[in-house]
Amino acid sequence: ENDTLLHFAAKSGDVRLAADLLRHKLPDDGGNVAVKKEQGGDATGEAVGEGQEVDVSRGPSGTTPLHLAAKLGKLEVVRLLLRAGADPAHANALGRTPLLLTCCDHRPMEGVLAVAELLLAPKDEGGGQVDINATDDQGLTSLHLAIDVLHHDMVDLLLKQGALVTKRTHGAGRNAVDLAAGKG
Repeated sequence: ENDTLLHFAAKSGDVRLAADLLRHKLPDDGGNVAVKKEQGGDATGEAVGEGQEVDVSRGPSGTTPLHLAAKLGKLEVVRLLLRAGADPAHANALGRTPLLLTCCDHRPMEGVLAVAELLLAPKDEGGGQVDINATDDQGLTSLHLAIDVLHHDMVDLLLKQGALVTKRTHGAGRNAVDLAAGKG
């Protein structure tokens, strides 16, 4: 899949590269700096002025660098992207925001809890101040997703931050209590 250099920096957790890319626009073929990475390859380019678009999405998935950094627990890259104006409420093609992506892995990456805390923190504290009860296209909240994958620390954080346990999903209409009961 084609990634921009900023996506590459977000995935790898390379804060320095991400900062450089946000300061300098690199030449491209039509709006995105796309790099096909091969095994062991690296991404380089020549600066030509103005920074890279912070919310650039890749392909039909609609994944932004902030989505990747959040999902992978790259706290310092998330912090940098938020300071650069990345939209923490931007949803990908499945309606998932960066916060929702921190909650949906069966084996969460180290750092996702700290990323979730940052995304929930007030903007005046450098956070994203996102809606903790925002839903994806299926009506799933961050709490639903964390319960589904048995991410206990994330569930604790979300409950302490005020996540609604009564919010129901689309279709089956299950709330967080229903999901937890089903997990035993």
